[in-house]
Amino acid sequence: MIRQFLIYVCGLDPVILQQDHIANLTFKRFAFGFMLVIVLSLLSTFIIFINTIENLLASIILAAFFSLIIVNLYRLIIVTTSPNSLKRENFRDMIGHYIIKTIVLLMIFFIISKPLETLIFKNSISAHLNDYKEELVDNFEEQLKSISIENIEKLTYENDLTIKFREKNNIIIDSKGQKLMNEKISFILENDQNQIFNFENKITNSNFFFKQISIANSKVPQSYLFSILILFITVYPVYQIIYDEKFKIYFISEEDINNSLIQKNWDKYSVKQEEL
Repeated sequence: MIRQFLIYVCGLDPVILQQDHIANLTFKRFAFGFMLVIVLSLLSTFIIFINTIENLLASIILAAFFSLIIVNLYRLIIVTTSPNSLKRENFRDMIGHYIIKTIVLLMIFFIISKPLETLIFKNSISAHLNDYKEELVDNFEEQLKSISIENIEKLTYENDLTIKFREKNNIIIDSKGQKLMNEKISFILENDQNQIFNFENKITNSNFFFKQISIANSKVPQSYLFSILILFITVYPVYQIIYDEKFKIYFISEEDINNSLIQKNWDKYSVKQEEL
């Protein structure tokens, strides 16, 4: 089972794995680490989509698709990494080689870690998120109130002008104008209450997923320890590839086979060249 996983998922060469001096070697820790990255990436992408599009079936499909992209990127890092990459003669090439891989690894780490943090530290995040929602509602209510006060003052001012004009010109002042103004003021206040109610419902029902990530980073110190754990899980299979003795044996065999293929093809080319 592990051998099939190493061949079909991790991308290791089946011919090399069948060699006598490699067939007895176990790569269980590497396979487990790689499998854990796959599971976490699937869970993480599912958390992202279930919190953004809020549709179970679509979230499962999209999570499977994007986790497949992440795993393929990770697989690319694995199959292009070897202890030999540390022995590059050109220092600039070696730095460029590892900068690209580091960037991709960090991208995979963030995609896996941050959504999981919102799940692991949900209770701690919820308290800060509720405060943030209340602040949004209070700010909206204040803005709406300031606009309404301005409109009511304008209505009152216009009504006072009308009353003064009627008094100055001896025109009968009836109660209809005052009643109409009171109705307009009541409509403004009632409309404000409806808007606040609707806004509060929308804010309450929104999960603010990306705000949750921001809160986890800024207000939940425990999330840093979790991030370190996920970083270790992400880097561990790559570390195994570079420093584990079993992989050193594997890559020595791979290098011998590659050199042999190059030599055989060069010999064929040389013979063909002489014949031509």
